Amino acid sequence: MDYPNDREVLQLFECQEPMRFSYRFSHIAQTARALQASIKTSLRMNEEGVLSIQLMMPAVKVRGKDSETPFIEFKCLALDEEDG
Repeated sequence: MDYPNDREVLQLFECQEPMRFSYRFSHIAQTARALQASIKTSLRMNEEGVLSIQLMMPAVKVRGKDSETPFIEFKCLALDEEDG
């Protein structure tokens, strides 16, 4: 992925070694609505290919008080090489 050197777009990128995994588009597409409403997004992938998408959502008022910052997390397993 290519991103400009702009901290508003990308806060942190760490990668010790190149990795390549494939995922079903239908699984990733399930995150679209929450992704559009999110304030920040964290993408993580482990060496087994488990993709974690954590979304920080806007705080909501409950009985006139701000609630704690809500998060939504999606986890997706990579396709097996023979599935890809």
